[in-house]
Amino acid sequence: MTVVVLVVLSLGGLGLLGVVAHRQHERAADLPPVLPEPIEDLTQQASEVGAAAERARRAADEARARVDTAEERRDEAEYRYREAQYGPGPDEPRKLVERAALEAYRRGDLTAAQLDAIWRHVPGETTTGAPEEVVRTAKQRYEHAAAEAARVRQQAYVAGVAAEVLAEEERVAEGELLAAQRSTGAGLPGLFAP
Repeated sequence: MTVVVLVVLSLGGLGLLGVVAHRQHERAADLPPVLPEPIEDLTQQASEVGAAAERARRAADEARARVDTAEERRDEAEYRYREAQYGPGPDEPRKLVERAALEAYRRGDLTAAQLDAIWRHVPGETTTGAPEEVVRTAKQRYEHAAAEAARVRQQAYVAGVAAEVLAEEERVAEGELLAAQRSTGAGLPGLFAP
């Protein structure tokens, strides 16, 4: 008999739960879906964040291009500074002319006087080093170009980080919009209405 009473009470409890669930379902059907934010707002937000992320990507690309240009200028300034400091490199035009003239002399195409005349007219042949002012100016230009390259590189780093952050925000906004669209389409907000 105790078992029968427990079964009847259990069936009664289940019946009562069924009645309550049915009433909530009827009430939820009469209410509009509850969304944390309207789909239109989420769509606009996702669009705005996407546009900002695209601008940030373009700015980061432009910053990287400025880094390349600044580093090329720095390298050129460094070359000029080293050249002023130590003289022309072995592959400079002066060396090429000297070599060609010497080969022509060895073949007999030039006399010794002609060879001397060519060497006297080759730029830089008689100088042994650059004046201090030239070296100092070249060094200042190099230091300025190196500082500028470092500054532009830092700006590019900041632009790259900003682009990454906005790209993540773009993914989050798109995910929220997709979840809201799925939720609305499946009717899930209606199930959770009071």
